[in-house]
Amino acid sequence: MQTPLDPSFLVNLLLVAFVLVALILFIYNLTRTRGIHDSFINEDEGQQIAAEAEIKAEGISNSFKNAKKGKQILGKAKIICDSSKAANPEQNIFLKILDLLIAYFFRGQRHRAHHEDKKK
Repeated sequence: MQTPLDPSFLVNLLLVAFVLVALILFIYNLTRTRGIHDSFINEDEGQQIAAEAEIKAEGISNSFKNAKKGKQILGKAKIICDSSKAANPEQNIFLKILDLLIAYFFRGQRHRAHHEDKKK
């Protein structure tokens, strides 16, 4: 005879699956490359104008190159290379959501157990 699955077990199983997926996405987000790579490259006789542009990135590599008679005009352009991890807002938002979920589920379990003790 089969026993039916407890709904709280299914909820906990779903929570564990969600946390595992969140952990995988979090690790991917930490390890993926960010920044400007192989961009703003002028071939032949091209011309790029970035007057008063503001470019922010964690890393800039192989960028802003001119080949042959290419021309780049970067008058008053701000190119900022910020390598701090605080520059990643997705990571901060993700951590806040994960903290809220963990607090909600663990606080809920504690209060449920506390109320069951009072009923007895």
